[in-house]
Amino acid sequence: MSASGPSSFLLIGLRGSGKTTFLAAVWHLLEAQEISSVLFAPILQPDREHLNSIRRHWLSLDPTTRTTLRDMQTVAMKVEDREKGTRASVVIPDFSGEVFRMQWEEREVIPNYVKLTKLSSGAIIFVHPYEVKPGPRIPPGSLTIKNEDREHDTIPWKPEFAPTQVQLVDILQTYLRFAENRFSCWVIMRLIF
Repeated sequence: MSASGPSSFLLIGLRGSGKTTFLAAVWHLLEAQEISSVLFAPILQPDREHLNSIRRHWLSLDPTTRTTLRDMQTVAMKVEDREKGTRASVVIPDFSGEVFRMQWEEREVIPNYVKLTKLSSGAIIFVHPYEVKPGPRIPPGSLTIKNEDREHDTIPWKPEFAPTQVQLVDILQTYLRFAENRFSCWVIMRLIF
């Protein structure tokens, strides 16, 4: 953690992977101090309406409302390392999973994402274990099937048919294409909710 300037971490993941839920939990951990942690919020954040709103949903065990393209927020938190005494500003854009769906399915990247990716210190990628779409398996001997009678059985391929791992690799490649700091990336597997 650097005290020289704000660090910006992008939360990356498909719809429903837990990005906003994670942000609510981190805010509660920093602000409430109910559980001892190395990091804490040393001062009251000036703009905390969004953070308090998503935390209320999280604390009441209500599903966190999904972030829409229209409702995307960028939150800033002042944090301090209890052991080292260093302070930093952490900026976290709360992007809609729709941004990442568009990147994969429509091959579109919104300008705000590109701008924030270039400024980012790293990325945290989220994966929901119950939403993982596995890749299709090719059965043994399928390469010898004659295609004459199979034309009517086929459906045109669409990007949403792609396995989750393919979509996530593409999302990470898009991030790396625009990021200037390519060294920090973490994966979080959503375990609850």
